[in-house]
Amino acid sequence: MRPTARLFSQLARPGPHRAQTTAFIGLGRMGSEMAYNLFSRKFVESKGSAQFVVCDASTTAAHAFADNLTAQFPGTRVQVVATPVEAAIASSTIVTMLPSSPHVRTVYAESNGIIPALRSLPADVRQSTLCIDSTTLDVQVARGTAVELHETGATMVDAPVSGGTTGAKAATLSFLVGGTEDAFDRASPILAFMGKKIIHCGPSGAGLGAKICNNLVLGVQQIVVGEAMLLGQKLGLDPAVLAGVINSSTGACWASSVNNPVPGALPTEPPCTRNYEGGFATSLMLKDMGLATDIANAFGSPLPLGEVAEKFYAKVAGEPEFAKKDFSSVYRYLQLVAEESERLQKYLGAEFTKVLQKPNVEYRQANLTVPTTVASCFEPSEGQEPFTYVFDFTGEDQWDRPEEVQIERTFNVARLVGQEAARRNVKAYVRIQHPFYECSEKGDHDEKANVKPDDVLGTWWHESLRALAAIENLNLVILRTALSYGPYIDRGNVTNFMVVAAVYGHMQQPMKCLWSPGKHPSHTVHSEDIGGACWALAEWMAGLGRKEADAIAGEDIPFKNEKKQEDDSDLSMADLGKLMTSFFGAEFEFYNFLTNLAAKANLDKVVEDINEAHVGEWTRMITTSNPPIPNTPYSAYMDFYKLKKHIVAFNAKKLKEVVGYKLKHPLMTHEVIKDIIDKLKAEGSWPNFDS
Repeated sequence: MRPTARLFSQLARPGPHRAQTTAFIGLGRMGSEMAYNLFSRKFVESKGSAQFVVCDASTTAAHAFADNLTAQFPGTRVQVVATPVEAAIASSTIVTMLPSSPHVRTVYAESNGIIPALRSLPADVRQSTLCIDSTTLDVQVARGTAVELHETGATMVDAPVSGGTTGAKAATLSFLVGGTEDAFDRASPILAFMGKKIIHCGPSGAGLGAKICNNLVLGVQQIVVGEAMLLGQKLGLDPAVLAGVINSSTGACWASSVNNPVPGALPTEPPCTRNYEGGFATSLMLKDMGLATDIANAFGSPLPLGEVAEKFYAKVAGEPEFAKKDFSSVYRYLQLVAEESERLQKYLGAEFTKVLQKPNVEYRQANLTVPTTVASCFEPSEGQEPFTYVFDFTGEDQWDRPEEVQIERTFNVARLVGQEAARRNVKAYVRIQHPFYECSEKGDHDEKANVKPDDVLGTWWHESLRALAAIENLNLVILRTALSYGPYIDRGNVTNFMVVAAVYGHMQQPMKCLWSPGKHPSHTVHSEDIGGACWALAEWMAGLGRKEADAIAGEDIPFKNEKKQEDDSDLSMADLGKLMTSFFGAEFEFYNFLTNLAAKANLDKVVEDINEAHVGEWTRMITTSNPPIPNTPYSAYMDFYKLKKHIVAFNAKKLKEVVGYKLKHPLMTHEVIKDIIDKLKAEGSWPNFDS
């Protein structure tokens, strides 16, 4: 609404308390904290004589702020006004904290703004007015606004801040002030209520220039810190250790020591510990980077890194889930980029491309941590019927990933996919549960057996089952598998065992294993039987529905319709070792007592000693193969988790009797192993020394 001359006449009557009244315009994340400290401290200092005015685009936010302040400080007089005009008429000191340049022009220069209001006041009243703008905006806009305001006789400084919402809340902000010496002296006592450092940077606009340069550095640093923290974790470094190194070395910076983007890297609670909520929004950092590049272009100052950083923030802020999050969430964005890259590089066996050629098969890659993406994956292609069965093979399978990664990739993804499947009334939802459990060597090894989730990875796979079981109307069946093996299975204990056995067969040396030659069950199941069982379970559930299927399951277990799957080999570690090594022409032995004792005391050290013997030989095998193999997903390296004692003992009786599934590969034999190796040789991922 444009104020009329009559309205201005009515408004332009400053009250008797204008000299004691301070106004604050802009109660966003930063502004609300700054205003609270300013008003509460000024109220106490004035012994209750100070008065206050607040104005915000959201009148609800303004009233909520006023109510909170008066509740905390009874007797405080806070007036909520609807326009900057009213704030300027009522107050001799006006502080503004606004999103960007256009908002500053609106609040100060438009018809219902501060400058028109000041022009309507008597000269002595105008001259007693001080305006402090803490917005980070274009320097030229700030200087132009200051010139217009100074023409009214009032005083203005630009005083952008550094310190973020944490500093705003704690009143430890740094103010970078631009204006005359007299203006700086007038503004300093006001700024002292909200911050610790008040730096006079020069004439009007100098504070903004300093702030823009500072945020240029900060914006680039936050990206680089995110890159370094992600790289360090991929190299096996603990985030807290890496952060400690950076923060005590030449890489030390605020982006790492205060705003580190990795949960658990700092003993404090930066925004990353709150899912990047609060803090300085990514969209605002994008704005500041834009200000830097704009002014650099205007003054002919090159910004090779700054321009790249601005484009990167534009990508991140372009994602709705990141725009309002703290700008340290660039690290999370980098994680997603890395995960997508990993997905694109995933090994897919030769048979997979043949399957894709079928007209009713569609292959999609998607980030299932995003709910909207999960929903879109359930949308059938044009002309296709809605999906009837869902086979959930999702989940993190690397033991060394941080717990937050395990939670997001396993627990959260399973929950999101399960909820969407229930919403769409799929007839069967089959969830694969890998053998991330520690089983007992004795007992029936059936669904009633007391198994313990192994490590953090096992815990969150286990918890994902609880989450799925709690989803109403989800026709859930859980297939808990033994150690899987088969063509194109490029990871897992059995595959790793097979590669190492091949190495020792090639070297004509005995393959030795840790732990004892006792029973140590290591039950297995062929990948074709996992697929076959999944389909059989889906049809079984679809034919019954969850209620009847639960009744048939007939057991009071945490997860209804859980089935365990293994073949009939009933292998122990010794059996598996002998089967593998004999196929490749080697002997199988166990390490002696002293080596096992050393392994129990320091498995990390033993891991490196054991791998030294065969990793190099595997490299020679693939490079001297006929033909040479430039790249293979199969590795001879056995990490800590593959070498530690791990008992896998399951009983597939329930799957066979209740569902009626018959194994295609009941036993692991030399013939089965040969079939696997032949297929891998045919696709060029396994060394070939056949003449």
